[in-house]
Amino acid sequence: MRRPKAVLIVGVLLSDKCEWETIEEILRNKFGEIKDKTEPIEFSFTDYYKEEMGNKIKRFWVAFKEPVYEDQLADIKNFTISVENKFSENGRRTINLDPGYLNLSRLILASTKDFSHRIYLKDGIYGEVTLIYKSKKYTKLPWTYPDYQLSSLHEFLKSVRKSLLV
Repeated sequence: MRRPKAVLIVGVLLSDKCEWETIEEILRNKFGEIKDKTEPIEFSFTDYYKEEMGNKIKRFWVAFKEPVYEDQLADIKNFTISVENKFSENGRRTINLDPGYLNLSRLILASTKDFSHRIYLKDGIYGEVTLIYKSKKYTKLPWTYPDYQLSSLHEFLKSVRKSLLV
């Protein structure tokens, strides 16, 4: 049986209390070289993280060079949770790492939260189809988060997706 491979994408929410360079080194040691990264933007899509992470949150995404197997997503999510916990202060995260994978047809994100549109993977982790690639563009779904609807992210993902065509 063939195990499909995909590009590992990590969505990053970074508070001003956390240094990206330290986190980046940990992620590179685990997953290999970062192939591409979006420019950081101010995270102003929701107040959900404000109490935990403060007012100054940056949002960006990274894509790793080495492909991952799609069935590794739950293990990857549990690793990123351990990184978040390591850099927490007084039980509050200073960084939020949202791993997912990009294949030719979709972006799947990992989550610890169950919901009607999420499928249980293992070890308390669910998978969610967040974006689908159709007619040469990314299409949102009713549950797609606002920051995942950004055209700049879609352009980034299209660029990353090209590496799967080689």
